Amino acid sequence: MTTSRIERILRSDRTARLAAVALVLASPSLVGTTTPAHARSVAVAVDEEGGGPGASIALVDVRRPWRSRTGTVPIGRDSILRARGRLVYALSRQDGTLRVVDPHRGRTVHVVDLGAASAPEDLEVVSPRRVYVTRRNATRLLRVDPTSGAIAESTDLAPLADADGDPDLGAMLAHRGRLFVQVRRLSEEGPDFFAKPAQLAVVDLRDDTLVDADPLLAGVQGIALAGTPPKFKMQATTSPQRLFLSATGGFFDAGGIEAVDLATLRSLGLVLREDSGRAGADVGAFVMLRPDLGYLTFSTDLLLSSHLVRFVPGEVVSGELHVTLDYFVPAILHDGASRQLFLIDGGARPAGVFVFDAATGARATNEAIPTDGFPTDAVLIAGAVGPGEVEAIVPGPGPRLPLRAAPAL
Repeated sequence: MTTSRIERILRSDRTARLAAVALVLASPSLVGTTTPAHARSVAVAVDEEGGGPGASIALVDVRRPWRSRTGTVPIGRDSILRARGRLVYALSRQDGTLRVVDPHRGRTVHVVDLGAASAPEDLEVVSPRRVYVTRRNATRLLRVDPTSGAIAESTDLAPLADADGDPDLGAMLAHRGRLFVQVRRLSEEGPDFFAKPAQLAVVDLRDDTLVDADPLLAGVQGIALAGTPPKFKMQATTSPQRLFLSATGGFFDAGGIEAVDLATLRSLGLVLREDSGRAGADVGAFVMLRPDLGYLTFSTDLLLSSHLVRFVPGEVVSGELHVTLDYFVPAILHDGASRQLFLIDGGARPAGVFVFDAATGARATNEAIPTDGFPTDAVLIAGAVGPGEVEAIVPGPGPRLPLRAAPAL
């Protein structure tokens, strides 16, 4: 869809979108799922086909002809990824391991065993010596120093839990000295039920303490969210200071894409609503190119599927750009330098990475660039060592250490 077409759509319903469009400033700075300096590759976490025990990192070049290299370095199964420069941090939700790897050189830098029983959910890398981990059925964050293997229980988010005492912690995003943590407050009845409101916890990274998002209420409050519980990776902008998240639950419910004002720690509401009928069905992974333009995937209740579309505040403005069956897309990546989108697809044959023109949404690859396995997550990584990155190689798994007070990082 052309820019002029999008502009006509936006003008056609100006009143309904006025509040959402007020969020927009030109050329914002995006963090969370955007490009590192000099992005070189898409790193993909890949599980062995057929449920085998193996898992590894596959690499796909950002530039044409998008060469792929598979099995560059082993990781744990069902891994989620974060990147720092050219290093990839892989947290295995099945094995309970945190691995720091250099996939371009095929090297494992550090391994920390959290234990499979720890049931990790997500990670956020603040520095080479400071990684936070959320866990299922745990109220505290874990703080991990991959360079030494030290593991410590950190901030307690129990004050934000619902009546069952479990805050149901999800994805995280570090931004300007604060760590934002999804507090989903799920009910035992299932993922479509939760204790309202779902929240974002705000942690001060100077001392790992909870920030009170609403001093007018007694106790320490998180950011009360307007939509259903959030899931998937989040994004933030610095100009204006906004955080965007995907509120997902059931089909055509009070979910969608929600915006949070980071200056006031208040939700600005849903800028795209499922229950309007204009967002597909159940909103999933997304990426913002600007505060007024993004791409998202949604799933339907007919069968397990993911559908890629383009959206602006208020509605979807494209047809289905890509559809995959038997797979939920966990992340969409945007490389601003090459103006491309990267979408991993475990339902395609072969499974792998599709490339799209970010400006138009047109698919640049007819078939997936193969990753030689089932992809579970992906990140963009740089091709050069950045400041503070670790070159030392640790041969083999690191020790599992008891939980204890961590040194100042």
